[in-house]
Amino acid sequence: DFCLSRGLGDVYKRQVSTQSTGAMDTTSDQEQGLVVTERTFQNLKLNLKERRTQDVVEAVIDRLKGSDTTGFIVWPSSIAFCNYAIEHKDLFVDKKVLEVGSGTGITGLVLSRFCKEIVFTDGNETILPLLAENISRNPVKTCSLSFRELKWGQPVDDLSGQFDVVVGSSLSYKKDSFVPLFKTAFEVLNDSTDSFFMTSYESHSSFLSTYLKEVARGCGFICVESVVLDYCESEDMISYGEMININIYKKAQVDK
Repeated sequence: DFCLSRGLGDVYKRQVSTQSTGAMDTTSDQEQGLVVTERTFQNLKLNLKERRTQDVVEAVIDRLKGSDTTGFIVWPSSIAFCNYAIEHKDLFVDKKVLEVGSGTGITGLVLSRFCKEIVFTDGNETILPLLAENISRNPVKTCSLSFRELKWGQPVDDLSGQFDVVVGSSLSYKKDSFVPLFKTAFEVLNDSTDSFFMTSYESHSSFLSTYLKEVARGCGFICVESVVLDYCESEDMISYGEMININIYKKAQVDK
């Protein structure tokens, strides 16, 4: 394992940064840094600064013989999501949030500085210990943090209609997972006109963006905002290499 040293504050000049070692010594939750651990794999040589994100995803899955271990890595669109959320924190203040596909938990940990409750979820049970570790290392006095296993598309009766916001970053690399993902997001969101589902992903072609919006409509959502980011991060961070898309969806029947 190793601790990230990517400074989330470098892009938007916010003091929400990862630290390589040491305990947090600031008093404000919103000013505290994050300590986030990724998992490395023996003999898996990947340079995120030089290779396209999709190549890296395929290499991870191929090297580990088809097992899905992508959640152990912090991907570029997750960093982009975090920076966007910091700039638009009012969207999350005092909200009850569920994160799908949490992986390392970095996205939810940033949001925990603003929202009142966040439930981290992932469908891969092998990732949950790492997620739990990262949550325990980043406590927040003003937000309730919990985690659980959640497989997209399966019944979630105890979570139905319980959340103001659903978020997910770097989720769009397996086409057959899109419909279950949107169905789960639709089920757990409440029916308030202020509720929304926000995602980020690397866009390798216009087809993906169009397809995602079509899938969303088929699951009862409409895309109310779509932002395309095209920039490189600072010297110690990943250069995106592709467009990063951030989409916000709302339930169609409550956004008339």
